[in-house]
Amino acid sequence: MLEGITQEHIEKTKMCVASNLCECLLVENKPNLYIVAKVTAGVHCVEVTIVDKHTNITKIVKDGEIIFEYTAETEKLEEGIDCSKLTVKDILTFANEVKIEDIEEIIGRQVKMNSAIAQEGLDNNYGAQIGKTMMQTRGKIASSVDAALMAFNLSVRNKSFLPGEGIIKGDVEETIKSMGYIGRVGMKMTDTEILNIMIDRVDVNRDC
Repeated sequence: MLEGITQEHIEKTKMCVASNLCECLLVENKPNLYIVAKVTAGVHCVEVTIVDKHTNITKIVKDGEIIFEYTAETEKLEEGIDCSKLTVKDILTFANEVKIEDIEEIIGRQVKMNSAIAQEGLDNNYGAQIGKTMMQTRGKIASSVDAALMAFNLSVRNKSFLPGEGIIKGDVEETIKSMGYIGRVGMKMTDTEILNIMIDRVDVNRDC
């Protein structure tokens, strides 16, 4: 979506922000991806709402009149996910029994796209360059192997975390649910405060 953005666009955007031409506010208690863009020119105003996906426009309002509204897509997405099959046991069974030719087209496309994204990050200087730094110092694979070897060494010595220790439950599925709960529920307030810091809506000096 941003591939056409140039340095000139970035500089113009910085100028707009510095001149208070626009402002960014956080809307709480909404889906993780929820954007409402309001643009005003003279006596006219347009408002566009995007939910769940960057291309999923759910509402367009012009001068107070709703000229487009659609909410069914979000409902379909939520109804279409069958989480009952997303267990470690079923995933392993599928991985061991599926015929590669049956999923080659779908998986091949995912591998191609993710590989291209990863390679782009390694070839260029984006963000903090964590992936590139890990490759240069340890290897991406090395990090995964370290974790696997640690798990293996604990296992052969009959060592493990026991149910009741922290968020560990009686089996892997329940433990995963615990982690999911922390991310889904426990991090809600933290996510809100992180976003408020990102858009400079809090005084960190006052509250420290």
